[in-house]
Amino acid sequence: MFAWHANLPILIQTQSTFVPMQYNTALGFLFSGLGLILVKFSRVGLGKFVGILVSLLGGLTLIQYFFDIDFGIDQLVIESFIQIQTSHPGRMAPNTALSFFLFGVYLLCWNNRNKSSIVTFQVLQEFPIN
Repeated sequence: MFAWHANLPILIQTQSTFVPMQYNTALGFLFSGLGLILVKFSRVGLGKFVGILVSLLGGLTLIQYFFDIDFGIDQLVIESFIQIQTSHPGRMAPNTALSFFLFGVYLLCWNNRNKSSIVTFQVLQEFPIN
């Protein structure tokens, strides 16, 4: 996320033929990692809150794609300055949004007392993303 604030395109788009990573995608990875660390170290309540954020980020992005609307979340934090090969400036890809949505659901289903969260995640993994 430092790359966007420091205006370093080489870190956002490593090659000119590659699609640039969007800021919201980086936020999704940050929140996903944070949520996983929180639930791993028995901070399940905070982990579930972060799971809500991850699910909302992915879910709202999917809604924008499906209904061709713009909630303004794509460039809410920072305006996208690399707009090469993107259908919507600042918007993550639909398969990435689906992955974040499902991972957020996984964090919400996490339970340290039983193994149901592991089964839930295995079921969610069966959905094709590509």
